[in-house]
Amino acid sequence: MQQWIKDTARGKRGSKHLSYEQAKLAGEAMFSGKASDVQIAAFLIAERIKTETSDEAAVDQIMSQAGQAEKIKAILSGSEEAGLDYERKQVIMNAGLRYYLFGHTTSIEEGTDLAKSQLKQKRGLKILEQWISASSKGTNLQF
Repeated sequence: MQQWIKDTARGKRGSKHLSYEQAKLAGEAMFSGKASDVQIAAFLIAERIKTETSDEAAVDQIMSQAGQAEKIKAILSGSEEAGLDYERKQVIMNAGLRYYLFGHTTSIEEGTDLAKSQLKQKRGLKILEQWISASSKGTNLQF
């Protein structure tokens, strides 16, 4: 954690952005108990203070519902389009964290690997299509 804190806690101009792998390892350290409460707080404050990358800033732009739906379907379809790279990584990281936090995997890394596998198999797209079909018929979908 100390190196990641050092890299991110240099203010707006001196801070470095973590790679996807570094962020995944930092998350693993925070959720597994390897990082102390003070380290977690310092890291999260440093992340909040540093400026956004252009990819992160682009996410804050307002997008129509149709545009959002298009991106979601593209990601769940397993698209490797470069323009979806940031959002795809967010989906994988969020799913990986949830798998770990809810006890479906023993580590965040295992959770992110599972999420990547499921995107390749288009499992999310299949569930989304089932949900859309059921909701258009006014029925409840059980998972």
